[in-house]
Formats: sequence, structure tokens, C-alpha cells
Amino acid sequence: MTNQNHGIKPGYMDLSVNPGENFNLFANGSWIKNTEIPAQYPRWGAFLMLRDLTLEQTRVILEDLAKRTDIVPGSIEQKVQDFYATGMDVDAIEAAGFTPIKGELARIGKIKSLRRLTDVIAHLHTIGAGGVFAFGASPDADDSSQMIGHALQSGLGLPDRDYYLGTDDKAVELRREYVNMVTSMFQLIGEQPGVARRHAEAVLKLETSMAQIFMSKEDRRDPDKTKNKMTVAAFQALVPKLAVARYFTAIGCPPMETLNVMMPDYFKGLNTLLTEVPLRDWRTYLRWQLVRGSASTLSSAFSEAKFDFYGKKMQGSKEQEPRWQRVIGFTNGALGEALGQLYVAKHFKPEAKAKMLDLIAQLQDAFRDSINERQWMSEETRAGALAKLDAFVPMIGYPDKWKDYSDLHIDRSSFAANCLRSDEFEQKADLQKIGSPVDQSEWHMSPQTVNAYYSPQSNRIVFPAAILQDPFFDPEADFAFNCGGILVVIGHEESHGFDDKGCRYDGQGNLRNWFADGDLEKFMKLINLLKQQFGRFTVSGGKSVNPNLVAGEAAGDLGGIKLALRVLKKHIAKNGMTIDANGYNDLQRFFIAFGQIWASKVTDLYEQQQVQTDPHPPAQFRVNGTLAHLSEFAEAFGLADDCPMMLPPAERCDLW
Repeated sequence: MTNQNHGIKPGYMDLSVNPGENFNLFANGSWIKNTEIPAQYPRWGAFLMLRDLTLEQTRVILEDLAKRTDIVPGSIEQKVQDFYATGMDVDAIEAAGFTPIKGELARIGKIKSLRRLTDVIAHLHTIGAGGVFAFGASPDADDSSQMIGHALQSGLGLPDRDYYLGTDDKAVELRREYVNMVTSMFQLIGEQPGVARRHAEAVLKLETSMAQIFMSKEDRRDPDKTKNKMTVAAFQALVPKLAVARYFTAIGCPPMETLNVMMPDYFKGLNTLLTEVPLRDWRTYLRWQLVRGSASTLSSAFSEAKFDFYGKKMQGSKEQEPRWQRVIGFTNGALGEALGQLYVAKHFKPEAKAKMLDLIAQLQDAFRDSINERQWMSEETRAGALAKLDAFVPMIGYPDKWKDYSDLHIDRSSFAANCLRSDEFEQKADLQKIGSPVDQSEWHMSPQTVNAYYSPQSNRIVFPAAILQDPFFDPEADFAFNCGGILVVIGHEESHGFDDKGCRYDGQGNLRNWFADGDLEKFMKLINLLKQQFGRFTVSGGKSVNPNLVAGEAAGDLGGIKLALRVLKKHIAKNGMTIDANGYNDLQRFFIAFGQIWASKVTDLYEQQQVQTDPHPPAQFRVNGTLAHLSEFAEAFGLADDCPMMLPPAERCDLW
């Protein structure tokens, strides 16, 4: 018998639904019917519920810090405490208005030449303001042990280029609302209404021109298309109107001979824009970039104007998150691993890490078995896949080496100033990596983040402490539940090493084709089955899922559940089948647990934005679309193999 205080949630289920017709509703239907999306969110579900729990855990840590009198100046406790305190000092923030950015606005206003424009772009990049393009450090695609500079397109105020290029009524209306929001922001920094409106329209016009030369999000998923290494001189030749050497000096970039220009066509087009667009419009655009990036740290008029558009009109949220949640978000961004040390000490037990490592070891064995059974692979490809699998490195809970914040000054003077110094600190640290070996111990998520990731260029899977909680992982729950929860998520991340993007990298994280002749084409035919399936799904408003955007995540979901199911089958073979008090056996609980980690309710606006910009499919398709490939699912619930949930056998993807 299983412990009924842990594991699957019968109260989520709607037993009036036939699991063979809509398993998502069978597993979550009652929860969906009885749940209201909280006013501050455009969606609600397992991830956000756990995020809320983690935020509350973090809030207690911060409030306990505020009561202490023994905090040492310069310690992580002092920096975390002071950063949070300034963020919560609403009176001071309101009194400051937009004073914290007045000096930067004045700097932008003095641009009188393209050379000076380059200087100001460089300065804004050093303080994290962004605009025009982006530059930073990332591993060399050909030698993943070394960091090199990467230049890429950036600087749009709407989520994706397609928002600027769409011609339907909804796209036109959204751009109209965008101009209204930019207008209101310009008025908040002192511009007269008519001037503010003209400036907002100039921003939209320039950003539309930028969007027209942006690489598509689908092409950005292809690492071969974003690997364009060249000399600094060749980069300068691409965009002669930008003083490249001057820019690199101004941002404090270490000397370098080559860099990766991820989107060469964008920089060619940018050169044309620098030639044709008047400097007054570049000044206007940069002012907007600065205001947009700073709005959440300024007085409430700015943050409310930003939320009214990005939260309400774009996603359907009804109200902003409480101030304390927003400030914890900023604290996580500025001092993630400092706060993470305090979080881990209180909320992550060593035995949880040990159990995770054991589950990962079992999953590795299952993946090895799967690779050895694949009929589409030649022996050469099989050897490459096994070598890549053996090179996987799991990173669980928290980093072995914490980030050093010694050079970051945080005090009680100003929230905006603390945010600015934090951004400068991060930008400087990132640039200093260029020309150096990759630090394989570095994490790109804080321990208190409810998420996980796979890095193809380091062949690592990372699971922060915060996600290792119910409903994903419960040390007190039955094995089938944890297989359907956290083990599926682990398998999902490992499977990214072999999705349509991750498969392009070898076990050391280098971009190279390790497939034998013909095998990559066989692999992509299997991926295309997922594209064909997911391309048929639609959401509210008739918008379709973009199959070329979601193929990698769909492959990760399918790989994850197949690998976790292998682990569970081995467990059942060794220990026998168990039945819970509600009559569900291990296999049924596994699938129910899988369905319930994707319990989700969303606004129509959010879902429409998701299919346009997010590589993750909507939750209901992650459940039903994934299970449609598994005959074991139909067998577990006594369903006919041709029930409505299942794809015809010829359309099922047997990738792993």
C-alpha cells in the first residue's frame, strides 16, 4: 500500500472523463473546474504553485535576516538584507520618481554623431540597459572548453519580431496599445503628450525596421545557422557604421581576435539602419530602451504602466504581483547564489541530493538500454550516443562552488542604485570570461529557482533545489509517483541532449555531426512525426502551435516519459506491482503523476502568446500529445490501442 498523504492527488481528477479521450482532463479536470487563476498571474499550475511556495520560503528567510543584529558588513547576509530592504522602501522609491535614470537620459540626449552613438550604446550595455544588439561571452561552438565573444540581435520591445510584422486585426491593435504605453512612459519622464506620441511612433517604426532583419525564432534553434565565427575586422566590415573596436574598448572587453556573430544578416541590415535612420530617432529609441528596462525599479507610475501593457493587455493578468514577490525576484536576479546559500541551508537536505543521484543513475541505465535497442541507428552512431550519455554530468541542488560577490557593493541608499551596480557587476563578470577556459562548475540558475535545464555545450543537466519538492519530487511518496514526476523531468532534460538541436553537439559539447552517414536523416524523420502531430494542435482564437518551434521540447517530453517508464518497469519487475487505496496500480499512478505535474489553467491571451513565442507546447498537449505515442499508456488503463487519445502506430515516434 502507498502513503496516501503523499503521491498522486485524487482530488485533481475527474473520473467522469474517459482517460482514453482526454487524459489531461481525467488527471486534472476537477482541479481545472474548481481553480481560479490568481489575479497576479496569466496562468496557474504546478510550477507556479511551487514557485509561490518557494517565494514564501524565501520571504521567511529575508524577514528573519531583518531581525538579526549580528550581520557582518560585506557578508552575503548584509547584501541580501540591504538589497531586499531598499526594494521594499516604497516611500523612498516613490519620492525618487525617475531621478535614478536622469543622468543616463541626459547622456543619450547628447548624442550628436554615430561615433557618440556607439559610445552610448556601449555604456548602456555595461549597465545592463541593452538596445540595438547584444554582446557577451559563451562557449566556442567548435571548442566548448573555451569562452569567446558572441554578438547577436536584440533590442525589441515586443516579445518577438512577428508581433511587428503581423497584419491581422489583433496584431495591429496590440501595436496600437504598445504605442500608447510608450507614449505614457515618455510623458512620465516629462515629455508633453504630443511630443511623447511622436516619439512613441518613432520607436515603433525603428523597432519594426529592426524586426524585419531579425533572424526568425525557428532559425535561431539551428546552431549551424548561428555559428558564424569571424575576425573582429570582418565584423567591422559587416557593420562599418558602428565603431566596433571603440565599442569593445568602451565595454571593457578583453583583447580578442575572433568572435561569433550569431546573426550576420542582422548586422548587415543594422548598418543600413545606422545609415538611414536619423540620430534623433536613435536617441528616442535608446531613451525608450532605458526607461523600459528600468521601469520596474522606478516609482509605481512606471511599473504600473509597464504592467498594464505587458501583464494585462498581452497576457491577461489582472493585477501586479505583491511588491514583496517582485522584490524577491529582483533579489534573486542580483544576488541569486548569495540568497541561494541561505535557501539551501534551510530547505535542501543532503539525503534529497543522494536520492536524486540514485534516480539519475537508474535513468542513465535506462537510457543506455534504449540506445542499445534503437533499430534506426548504425553501430557507429550508437557508439557516439553512448559516449555522449557517459559524458553527462548531473548537477543537483546547488553549485559546488558559490559565486563570489565580494566586489559587488550593496547598501541602503537606493534600490535603483543597487540594481544598477548589480547589472554592472554581472556585465563585467561576463565579459571577463572571454578568452578564458569555460568554468564547468558555474550554474545558470539559482538554487531557489523552480526549473531545470540541459546545457548542450557542457553536456550537463542542472536541477536546482527548489524544484526538488512536491509535486515533482517527494522523498516520502511511492516510487511510481516520483518516476512520473521528477524522473520524467530528469529524462526530459537528458533527452534534450538528443533532440533536434542538442543532437548537433557531441559529448564534450562541441558542434559537430557525430552521426554516421544517413542516420541523422533517419533521426529527423522521427522528429518530423512530432512536428506533424503538434502542428495540428490549436489554442483559443484558432492560433496553431508552431511545430518547428516546439519540436525540441516535444522530443524532450517524449524521451523523458519513455525513459522514466523503463525505470519503473524495472522496479516493478524486481519488487512487484503495488495498488493504492484508490485501486490504482504503479503504472496508472505513474501516468497520473505525469499528467498532474502539467496541471495548468491559462488566460486566452497568455496561451496565444505562448504558441507564438515559447518553445514549450501548452500543457494539455504536453500531456495528451506525449501519451499518444505510448502503447503502455493504453494498456495501463485497459484502453483500446485505437482509442481517441492514441495516434495510429505509423505516426508514433519511437525516437528513444
